Amino acid sequence: MTTLQSLDTKLATIDLFKNMTKEKREDLADAIYMSALRSNLPLEDAIAVLKAKNTLPNSFFDGTAGNIFSEISKKYRSLARRLFLKRAGGGTPNAAMGKAELLLLLLNKKTKKPVDGDIEFDNRRIEIKTNGGKLGLGSGKVANAAAVKYCEKKKIGLKLGAVGKAARNQPVFNPMVAPESDELRKEFANVLYAWWEALADEKLPKSIRTWKALRKRFLKKIISNHFATTQSELLVFDSAGNYRFFKDADSFVQYYDRDEARFEYRAYQANPFSLYLDIF
Repeated sequence: MTTLQSLDTKLATIDLFKNMTKEKREDLADAIYMSALRSNLPLEDAIAVLKAKNTLPNSFFDGTAGNIFSEISKKYRSLARRLFLKRAGGGTPNAAMGKAELLLLLLNKKTKKPVDGDIEFDNRRIEIKTNGGKLGLGSGKVANAAAVKYCEKKKIGLKLGAVGKAARNQPVFNPMVAPESDELRKEFANVLYAWWEALADEKLPKSIRTWKALRKRFLKKIISNHFATTQSELLVFDSAGNYRFFKDADSFVQYYDRDEARFEYRAYQANPFSLYLDIF
């Protein structure tokens, strides 16, 4: 109990957790305690590394790719793996901490939790995405409706949806799939233009006639929107701690402009057309 009380006291001295209710801070202490116990690490050692200078070194934030656990001393990696998966309530109603955030906030001395957003490091705002988080644009329903309308006008048949309650047996234009008819093949670029204009509220240059060409434009647009809206760098993790750190639009586009990239497209729902932020 004495050591657990020491953990409570340590958390209460950290600016990030000062405004937490006693109940929330005890929940956080319980999570750290169990993480240490399951890692076979003495609780005193776990307390010692909280907000310590070199547990997660500052150099991590200078990197672009790797595995976060390789940045941490072997002695504390098991603890770090467990903290990576923990979520916690923050000091304000809108400051909940998602996966990976708690690890970054506990094991580096210079990280902070802003009023809005994920984390700050040395006055740099960083948004965290884990396990297939997404960035998207527009409305799949609106985009599909524009493409269907164009195809009806030109009497072009479209494949009917096979999944989804709203989309089943309804016409769907999927820009990522090869045209299924000669009529659609001939008009594909024009249907693509109608689809994109409804999705992104902009006209496409006539030089863009394929999904592969449009994919790059889509990636540029969503990452530019992200940087403009959040003023944050983007740090993407998978469940094993592998990461990609995007600090500019070009590196993001170069990384995700590949055939392995996955997209979410719901042609009869208002969800944005989105990229899954996977690590390859």
